[in-house]
Amino acid sequence: MGARQPQDIYDKHAVKLMEMGYHPVPVAPLGYADKRPMRYDPHTGQFFGFTGWTTSPPVIDPQPGANIGALTMRR
Repeated sequence: MGARQPQDIYDKHAVKLMEMGYHPVPVAPLGYADKRPMRYDPHTGQFFGFTGWTTSPPVIDPQPGANIGALTMRR
């Protein structure tokens, strides 16, 4: 059995990335077939594809279970 992924990766590190001038992006949790930008919907308890992530402000609402990515190019 593999290691469990912490549930707070995005929530803990997004603010740190923003403080360093990066734009954090929530990425699909471990176990999803696609590693792509996804957001957590608290009403359904599920993740959905996150479109417009390159032009949207950073996600600051809780993203339990999400991995984290960052835009590296300045706009």
